[in-house]
Parts: sequence; C-alpha cells; structure tokens
Amino acid sequence: MKRAFTLTEVLAVIAIATTFAAISYPVFSQVRRSARKSECISNLHQIGVAISMYRSQYDGVEAGTPVEMGLPPGETLFSTVTDGLKCHGTASMGEWPLYSKTWPEPGDDQASQKFWAAFVNRYGSSTVMMFDANHQPSAGPVSVGWQNWTVLGLKLDTSVYAKTHRAFPLTLSWWTQ
Repeated sequence: MKRAFTLTEVLAVIAIATTFAAISYPVFSQVRRSARKSECISNLHQIGVAISMYRSQYDGVEAGTPVEMGLPPGETLFSTVTDGLKCHGTASMGEWPLYSKTWPEPGDDQASQKFWAAFVNRYGSSTVMMFDANHQPSAGPVSVGWQNWTVLGLKLDTSVYAKTHRAFPLTLSWWTQ
C-alpha cells in the first residue's frame, strides 16, 4: 500500500516554510545592505589612499587651497580613480551612484578656494574630502533639507566614518555640526 501526504501535512509544511522565509528575509536584506556599505567604505578608503599618493607625488602641503594641497582636479579623479567604483547603496541618489567630492575645482571662484583653505586650516586631517550618501535606511529620507541623512565621509587622513545629521551635506559645515 502506498503512503501519500495528506492535505493537512502539505499545508503544515508550506506554513512552516513561509514562516521561515518571513523570518529570514529581513536578516538577509540587512546583511546585503551591510555588505554594500562595507564595499563603499572600502572604496572610499582606497580612493583616500590614491589621493594621498597623488598628493605626495605632487608635493602637496597639509593645508591651503586644493591646488596647494596637491588635490587632483575633479575631472581627473572621476575619470581615472572612481570610474569603476560606483556605489550600490540602498538609496542611490538617482543619477549620483558615484562618490561626491567636497573641495572646489581650480577654476571656481576665489571665495570657494579661500573657504576651503580656511576650513582645512581649522579642522586639519579631519576635513572631509569625499562623501557617500547612498546608504539610507530602507527608502531613505524624502526631503533633502528637513530629514536626517546618514552619510559616509572620507577624511584627509584616509579614514572613513559615518555621520547622521539633518539635511543633505551640500556644504562642508554640515560635517562640523
């Protein structure tokens, strides 16, 4: 005589499997978010090391304008170093899957250059050179100006840290608040 599964047994197995999937899905999505964030931290650190090597090759000073500090122009940096390093965060900023730099371009106005130099003179190696705002919890902030953003920042000393603060980091002063 053949033994077959009853409808109750099949439904019990399906219920157990569904419950296990429902419990494990948030864990797996959290692991995936954490892995993506770790990848971006590693990318930012590698970019920091590359910029540090570039600065030492061009005899950059510790503080001053970006040119005096030996910082590479943005188009050079993004076309060579970060071309393959894109962020795959949980809330990639639409057309901004790259990392954003904070220092002004050589052709920017004098006020931007002076502000950068004064900022670096004041904060030294804790000045943030680049940042990555693509790792927001779940859907991320709806408002650029009124909600908290968690942002990864790359300092001049090549360390990477996360900071949470209200508004999007459009200015250097966001990092000091």
